[in-house]
Amino acid sequence: MTVLPIAAPPINGLLKWAYTLSVSSYYPETLPWFRTNFAQVYCNQDFLDRQTEFVFDFFRGFQPEYTSNPFVQAWVVASKPQPFDPDHISENLKECIDEGYYPVLFVDEQEISDRAAYHKWSQPHRILLYGYDTEKTVFYTSGLGANLIYGTHQVPFSELESAYRAIRLQIASCQVPEQDSYLLRFNFGFRYEFDIAAVAIQLEEYLNGSVTEFRIDRNLEQYAFGSKTYECLRQYYDALANGESLVKRHDIRHLHILWEHKRLLWERVKYMNDAGWSINSTTIASLQELSRRCLSLKTLLIKHGLRPIPKVFEMIHHELSEIETLEIIAIHKLLNEIGRASS
Repeated sequence: MTVLPIAAPPINGLLKWAYTLSVSSYYPETLPWFRTNFAQVYCNQDFLDRQTEFVFDFFRGFQPEYTSNPFVQAWVVASKPQPFDPDHISENLKECIDEGYYPVLFVDEQEISDRAAYHKWSQPHRILLYGYDTEKTVFYTSGLGANLIYGTHQVPFSELESAYRAIRLQIASCQVPEQDSYLLRFNFGFRYEFDIAAVAIQLEEYLNGSVTEFRIDRNLEQYAFGSKTYECLRQYYDALANGESLVKRHDIRHLHILWEHKRLLWERVKYMNDAGWSINSTTIASLQELSRRCLSLKTLLIKHGLRPIPKVFEMIHHELSEIETLEIIAIHKLLNEIGRASS
């Protein structure tokens, strides 16, 4: 039996963040880095013109998945030549875990009983493993369960083996595009102190709807950043209200990530205040209210999924505009307070 340390991730809207943060958040020395970061968001603003899936997410550059957390080292397990033998996948994974690696394995969750897709539909997905028990014949995993709530689970060896074989067969028959798996490991050699200047830069760029560092990597005109993403979110929900054809229908993750961003903004200023930067209590309260209102928006959409609410997308449009206005005022005040505290 081997179980590697793991924690509940502070954000889980997208698994690429949740998995690496599950590893790093176990160690308290990573908190200053986390509180410094995750202040910027972005989306693809041309999703309607190009008829592509709308993606709204935290922005930390354009690094490959699982490589943007400096406290977590990530190695790509290339699919060609195939490193894992489908007939011996459990032994391969146990060896990796024994060596201190967290495997992130590409599987078909249709074969895993504690998943929403079990025996219902094919669900290609990556799953994070952090331990195993040979007596119970289970792997310990982290991810979305059958109720679509993020948590830890026990997956029988036999089910994981079936899930891996199933995805390899789908890839071989060109039903699913090739996807890499990963090995993660905590980077004990990295250190980071809380950087209030970096926070201020991110918040200023958030207000301006811009980023300055990444034009050498790609053209940025196809994206909206920071406060400019509100207009894209409104366009998305307007399209739903008008019955327009979208690549993917209303996805709760957009409002979940919006709420996570506001919650982290509130938690960041509380952290700063506790660390000695004097932040006005009314500023903290206004940011807490933004978090509450975004959570209410997410809850509204969940209720709509259970029982249709008339004009729900129009209601979301209106509330997004209200939240945007209040947030701009609150962040301007916060930046002024940061400037005074840093001088």
